Amino acid sequence: MPESWAGIDAGKTHHHCTVINAEGQRLVSRKIATDEVSLWTSSVMSSNWTTASPG
Repeated sequence: MPESWAGIDAGKTHHHCTVINAEGQRLVSRKIATDEVSLWTSSVMSSNWTTASPG
């Protein structure tokens, strides 16, 4: 299984999650609302991560 690391920037109005692989390539970069429903239903919480959108 490939290695990956996740980081979360927690804020008052939203959070931002980024996941990178061992080569430093961004796999996921998502802005998530701070409410519980958004956190649990976000694709960031999914095991089906895909490549990140640019930016």
